[in-house]
Amino acid sequence: MIAALNIEYNEKSRGLSRLINKIKRDKIAVELRRGRGVRLVYVTYTSYNGRVNLDKLSGVVGSQRRRILCEDWIDFPKNSGFVRFESNAFKTRLCTNMAYQILKESNGKGINLGIYDPQATICDFLLNALEYCQNVTVVTDESRMYHIQLNRALDELGATAVITGKTDELGNCNLIIAPSAICTTLYLRSSSIVLTTQKPTKPTSGLVYYNYSFKMPSSLAQIKPEMLSDEYFCSSLYTLENQYELGSITPNLCSDGTNSQTIQSILKFLSE
Repeated sequence: MIAALNIEYNEKSRGLSRLINKIKRDKIAVELRRGRGVRLVYVTYTSYNGRVNLDKLSGVVGSQRRRILCEDWIDFPKNSGFVRFESNAFKTRLCTNMAYQILKESNGKGINLGIYDPQATICDFLLNALEYCQNVTVVTDESRMYHIQLNRALDELGATAVITGKTDELGNCNLIIAPSAICTTLYLRSSSIVLTTQKPTKPTSGLVYYNYSFKMPSSLAQIKPEMLSDEYFCSSLYTLENQYELGSITPNLCSDGTNSQTIQSILKFLSE
């Protein structure tokens, strides 16, 4: 079971209405939604005084307060026992699935692939990449993990790759995958396509995309809380509810918040 929280603040009133709101009790509405084996407790908390009684709310969501689904503007006090659910695992799959489809449709032609993965979180992706691309450079701080996959690729595919700790080796790549936040300056080609999972915290050259759009299964769309994004909701199902089939979704669009690209537009761009 998972729990989602929606907080609504009553609009500030004047005069007598404002005074009444101050003494009016907050309202909590609970709805149980089911779909595709998922049980979702959807809680709507309506505040009339501009505050949220977490003790009262805790009695409704119970232990789910430690991984509660809610919008990112909600900031729970430290030591309150309430923690907003966050996970990068599903978004990482969207990122690598889109990259894999690009490699598959291009058959690696004209692509110099870079994998920027300091913590070796997607080392198993190397074998998939080498299926279609012969020019692969991996930048990581955990080279041992990647060398294990590289030995497997050599045995099964007769393929190899460059594994290094130097970020400047990515300068020759025109498609880069970064499964975690880019927290260091990467000097890339201005025309390089970068698929990552968060907006970089340091200046990064190239065309950087970190948001993904996809079609959610209708059975899950029916139970999704309206205020949550498709990506965030599916991330919770993938991580907390063992809905691992969501990990096979290939996005139809990636964006930087302003500009968007499809797989076909990226293929066209890389071939120019």
